Amino acid sequence: MSKFSLITKITALLSIILIIYGYTCRAFDIFIFWESKTIGWIIFKIALISFFVDFIAYRKEQEKKSLFFKIGIGFTVFAFIIQSILLVAFYNSDAYSISKKYAASNDDIKSVTGEIQGFSILGMGGIKTETSNGISSGNAEINFTIKGSKKFIDTTMWLYINEEGEWVIDGYTLWINLK
Repeated sequence: MSKFSLITKITALLSIILIIYGYTCRAFDIFIFWESKTIGWIIFKIALISFFVDFIAYRKEQEKKSLFFKIGIGFTVFAFIIQSILLVAFYNSDAYSISKKYAASNDDIKSVTGEIQGFSILGMGGIKTETSNGISSGNAEINFTIKGSKKFIDTTMWLYINEEGEWVIDGYTLWINLK
């Protein structure tokens, strides 16, 4: 019996192909399926879980212990669940919404991308907020892809909460492929 199932091999290969394509499309200005990089990393985590399951079955056939691999599955599934919860919270955050609105209305960004047609389905970043004595403070770093009529670009936006408790853009970087 092979150590690894066909599903493990296919998901691992698919994840590698998507990750490589994600970086390639950015390097060569291919404006189709830029989300492939992020989706590839998600599928890679699924392949990792499948790898652990297959290896546990293999070690069981060999009558060997597999506690380390069971812990690996638990850790990977836990991280996957936490990441999914945070992703939902991220998309429903005011910071993400403000970032998208800012990008859609910013003339400098539109001069690079052309008319904004959309944004990536999978953004990333971090949001930190605190409330002390009824006063909110916080900052955020939001990373997403802007899809324009001329060009797709990755961007990072930094935000903070002002005195009125509203998210404000503090700056941004456009990750442009300069050929």
